[in-house]
Amino acid sequence: MDNTVIVISRQFGSGGDEIARKVSELINIPIYDRQKIVDLAKESGVSENLFDDSEEHPTSSLLYSLVIGLKDGGNSVSSIASPFHTDNVFGIQANVIRRLADGGSCIFVGRCADYVLREHNNLTNVYLWAPNECRVNRVMKENGLTRTEAVDYVSKIDKRRRSFYNFYTSRSWGDIENYDLSINPENIGVDNTAKMIVEYVNARHN
Repeated sequence: MDNTVIVISRQFGSGGDEIARKVSELINIPIYDRQKIVDLAKESGVSENLFDDSEEHPTSSLLYSLVIGLKDGGNSVSSIASPFHTDNVFGIQANVIRRLADGGSCIFVGRCADYVLREHNNLTNVYLWAPNECRVNRVMKENGLTRTEAVDYVSKIDKRRRSFYNFYTSRSWGDIENYDLSINPENIGVDNTAKMIVEYVNARHN
């Protein structure tokens, strides 16, 4: 594959991370998830805590500047120039993603990469989803949680991903028009889902 990029977006508990790893193994190209992108972004001086904050509390540059400006006694210039508010953290992440995509074929898991790379010529966007009950059961099994804990956990992560994606992309997370392929892995299993993604990419680019 010549500089083929696959972005796998997924609902929490749909098995997306495992499926992404299977796809990576099938076509032998590297996979970049949140942790790998954070590690690369640290080269720019960004700590993982700042990534966590940008995901939990996405905010606009204007709002950030106004709030910090008040805390600084009205000196908003210093806050606007700060390189580490959440919008700039997202910008650094986006630059890392673009650099990796320009460097060769790869797979991204989440990180708004479908939006960041929307103008990439060989991009395939995949969305993985599953019924809520299936996702809750998977999260219970994989994390050793009670049903109540798993329901709350799934809801929290879904909300965080939706807020983060919608804020930074001006799109709607999960909107089918944003993706080339939408699959419910519960119907066909992890291995068959990975194979289907590979077959789709091959058919599209060959």
